[in-house]
Amino acid sequence: MIKQEALSYAVKSVTPKKIDQVNILNASLLAMHKSLQSLSIQPEFILVDGNRFNPYKRISHECIIKGDDKYYSIAAASILAKVSRDRYMLRM
Repeated sequence: MIKQEALSYAVKSVTPKKIDQVNILNASLLAMHKSLQSLSIQPEFILVDGNRFNPYKRISHECIIKGDDKYYSIAAASILAKVSRDRYMLRM
């Protein structure tokens, strides 16, 4: 339902080699940026689940601890990411 109703979405990953190079936090931030780059619609504002984010282009953002409990858009992004990860793990 999330995929059908979303105006745009993207789920991107980072390789284990890249994670080893930059650490897990920076790899997560990189994956977020890769996802943002892949959107068909450029966001006007970025809500981030957590307390860290590297600015993306000149788009304003806000970090929200436990954001998936507070915003449907963050919860939806979390679901897409977790389902994608689970499917990847099953394939492996």
